[in-house]
Amino acid sequence: MKIISLIKSIKHKPHLLQLHSFLLRSSHFLNPTVFLAFLSRLALLDLSYSGRVFSAFPDPNISLYNTLIRAHSFRRDSSRRGFQFYHELLHSGISPNALSATAAIKCCAKMESLRNGMQVHGRIWRDGYLSDSLLQTTLMDFYSSLEKGDDACKVFDKMPEPDVVAWNVLISCYTRNGRTRDALALFDEMRRSNSCIPDDVTCLLMLQACGSLNSLEWGEKVHTFILEHGLISSRRVSNALITMYSRCGCVEKAFEVFRRSADWRGVVSWTAMISGLASNGYGRDAVEAFERMLREGVSPAEQTFTALLSSCSHSGLVDEGRMYFQSMTHDFGVTPNVRHYGCMVDLLGRAGLLDEA
Repeated sequence: MKIISLIKSIKHKPHLLQLHSFLLRSSHFLNPTVFLAFLSRLALLDLSYSGRVFSAFPDPNISLYNTLIRAHSFRRDSSRRGFQFYHELLHSGISPNALSATAAIKCCAKMESLRNGMQVHGRIWRDGYLSDSLLQTTLMDFYSSLEKGDDACKVFDKMPEPDVVAWNVLISCYTRNGRTRDALALFDEMRRSNSCIPDDVTCLLMLQACGSLNSLEWGEKVHTFILEHGLISSRRVSNALITMYSRCGCVEKAFEVFRRSADWRGVVSWTAMISGLASNGYGRDAVEAFERMLREGVSPAEQTFTALLSSCSHSGLVDEGRMYFQSMTHDFGVTPNVRHYGCMVDLLGRAGLLDEA
């Protein structure tokens, strides 16, 4: 329908309000399909107003409820209202489905309400939606976010064939709850399973775990898997490898990964390499890398300057640190934040320039 295409094309609230006025004067607004498209677009532009428009609709269906609950689940300040809409749904006589429960669980996660989430979980059991993989992974993430790792594991264990998303959520749950070594063991268990192969997200989580434990042996094992399965072409994976090797004190291997990414590396890759050099005592090399980055036409970001100023601080490069701090705003339009000021205070303090610090 042309009217639905028009609704989807609108990007600004005033235009949508004009269309709202037109729809109210026509029969289109009572068409559930048209109203669903309008409500979905309005929820992106004005969440509060979308709730009032929804309340005026005479006979809302499950799709309208789900759209509104989901729209409220993205932000903490709106999640409580989203959960209220879920309760309205339960009392409306309309049977909720797996999408309703998924959105409601996300609202509970944003509210950090274990009690409400457990109530929704109980309803899921009653309604028989335990085979829905998206809903199950949302439940796992909910329990993990509230540091209920054991409950997240119970949900995972009851999944007949967990997919890669479920495995990744469980790995993230372990690392989030301080069970990093258990997360590494999951990588081997996942590879041994016949139903699931680790993907780039799995490898990212593994490399973060290896870096936090300074486990070079495990990091090299993950690196080998990445090469064998063609995942090295992912920028995020390559950048995570640079960071992992740097945290494990293996700057040479970090630089080798960085060198091989020359065709597509951007500011994140350069920042990871500069930070790795700085954290391992190669301050002047970090400064040289920064200058080379500029020659290659890559503009630095806030994190780049944090790494650069840190390298100046730990290597006693006072004049260079002053120069780069001044150039942040003047040459690159980057406003210094508390981390940059902290680096400068540390740099000047280490140099004995306490008054200036």
